[in-house]
Amino acid sequence: MNACNALRHSALAIALALCAAAPQASASSERGKPAPASTKPDPTPQAPAFYFQGLEDQDIDVTIDVGSNSLSVAKPPANGVLITDTLPMKYIPGPNFHGTDEIDFLMVTPTGKESMMRAQIVVLPVNDAPSFNAGSGRAHTVREAGGFTVNGWAQSVSAGPLDEVRTQSVAFEARVVDDPAGVVTGVTVDSDGMLSYTLSGRRGVSEWAISLHDSGGNTDGGQDSSVPQTVRIGVGQFTDLAVKVLRPLSDQLGGMESYQILVLNVGKIDVSGARVVDLFGETSADGSWQCVGIDGGECGAASGAGFIDSRVDLPQHSGVLLTVTALRGINPRNVVFVQPPDHVIDRDLSNNESGF
Repeated sequence: MNACNALRHSALAIALALCAAAPQASASSERGKPAPASTKPDPTPQAPAFYFQGLEDQDIDVTIDVGSNSLSVAKPPANGVLITDTLPMKYIPGPNFHGTDEIDFLMVTPTGKESMMRAQIVVLPVNDAPSFNAGSGRAHTVREAGGFTVNGWAQSVSAGPLDEVRTQSVAFEARVVDDPAGVVTGVTVDSDGMLSYTLSGRRGVSEWAISLHDSGGNTDGGQDSSVPQTVRIGVGQFTDLAVKVLRPLSDQLGGMESYQILVLNVGKIDVSGARVVDLFGETSADGSWQCVGIDGGECGAASGAGFIDSRVDLPQHSGVLLTVTALRGINPRNVVFVQPPDHVIDRDLSNNESGF
């Protein structure tokens, strides 16, 4: 009996061990299976899949090869515009923008599977040119010499867009262009736009080019210098310009009329850059005009439409003749005037205006 009992106990132990080793079926085994793949795209791509780089204020090519798949924009760039109807696509950054921008794309396979992709665009800064508005030229008599200053001669001094204004410094540079008589011994413009210069006491005209420089450099095609602007300083430059409006050739109420403007230099020096102005008064601005030189005089423009504001060059004893055709007003009144350049003094202003 003891042997039989021992055998039964051994068989029971083996059976229990085999049952413990067998897999147990339960509801939890179904929950452990992998979930089927979803066709919905991940709405927030974790990292950019494509990188592009370009320069401020320049178009950047965006090339994404998706083979036979389709591609559409899911989220447009925040700091520019993406043009998708060209190959390659083009990213156009906003004016003066530099930094990082992103675009999210949705790609769809021929079987309908969707996925999101992100493109990152880095726009490198490029220095914009500084700028300013130059003041007028200066005229002096032969009795004047020594140092002179003009406050606020340069206006609207700027390093460029606002981000450059905040981070850059500017300084003016003056360069002599023409001064054969040595009229001026030095020209400077300070950061507040004040023009300073010294007269030597000699008669003539001194021409200088003034430019503004900033600290932004010229990397990647940047511009750290403005367009030079000219200032002329004249000493003893006296002339006498005269203008005369000849009576209208036709005087019919409400009809077209023609009249002529004669401009003469009756002074003793050549004058370049005089200004002739005819705003037509109450005569209609629908008029047109032609200009011809007399005895060496030169017109800045041979013809034009609308009011006249034209440059003329007048050597000694020369002139120009302008013929105007315009619609006559109900009560026509008109005044025409000629003005010498800033560095020249007109001795007699009584003949600088004429009209009807």
